[in-house]
Amino acid sequence: DGTFDEDDALEFYGVAHHQTSPMPDADTQTPLANTNIYWLTWGRELGLRMAAEHGGIRETDPSRYIAPTWYETTVHEEQNAMFDRLGGAGVPVTDYWFWDTFQSGDRKSYSVALPGVAQDAPSPTTVRVMMYGRTNAGHALDVSLMDGALAAHARWTGMTQYCITVSSVSATTSLRDNTTIALTMDDGPNGGDGDFIRLNWLEIDYPRTYRAEHDQLLFSGTRSARAGVYQFTLTGFTQSSVRVYKIGVSELINLAVTPEQDHRAYRVTFQTTILDPRTQFLALTSDQILSPASIRYV
Repeated sequence: DGTFDEDDALEFYGVAHHQTSPMPDADTQTPLANTNIYWLTWGRELGLRMAAEHGGIRETDPSRYIAPTWYETTVHEEQNAMFDRLGGAGVPVTDYWFWDTFQSGDRKSYSVALPGVAQDAPSPTTVRVMMYGRTNAGHALDVSLMDGALAAHARWTGMTQYCITVSSVSATTSLRDNTTIALTMDDGPNGGDGDFIRLNWLEIDYPRTYRAEHDQLLFSGTRSARAGVYQFTLTGFTQSSVRVYKIGVSELINLAVTPEQDHRAYRVTFQTTILDPRTQFLALTSDQILSPASIRYV
């Protein structure tokens, strides 16, 4: 009606604060703050707006649209449990917070939640483990997955960070909704007593189904997908009040929301045109939309 009333609201999409780093494979999460600050201004020019995009079924010939059943996603696990100035190692590192410490002979396991693993997807899985050597000795670390098989035997030397990458892991045999990664530190070439290393973070790229977790789903098409009309079917919502956003572009309207066969959850079907395979979507129920912790006039 042209006025901003008490019951009106502004919706926007926010992301966690990240730091930048000149180091390849370096951590991008800052431990210094977990609160974002957004500025709202008015009285000059119009700001960016999300369009309302028709998401109804307009193409009924299956040969004229793409209907993916899984997509590639990345889970990043990190705990900033200890601070280490790294002894003035002179290495251009921007993250001085670490998860855990290993000495020779230590074996530790970490559980990583992987919602909706697509067991039949042909896409391989990649596991990354970011470590940091804390002595000038040679370091050795074994990486094993939940089936107990050795996935990688890494060796590096000195006070430097080192990213262990395990590629072509089978989602069928090695991944579950809760996947365990076991790390074992052996004596390095010059290691032994006094040698220790730090764990920074774990990351897993894996194929995921279009099923929501806790009434939310951040998703895309497959990374190798071509441009065209897509039909997405999302499942696992506990309420019918599902909203779908094409991030940075639009809100999808006219969605088809129907009960699943067991009538314990809802599925959402919609169509949209994708020109860029990096396009991301967010689907969530209305009660999952967040509100700012505080608002101040400055």
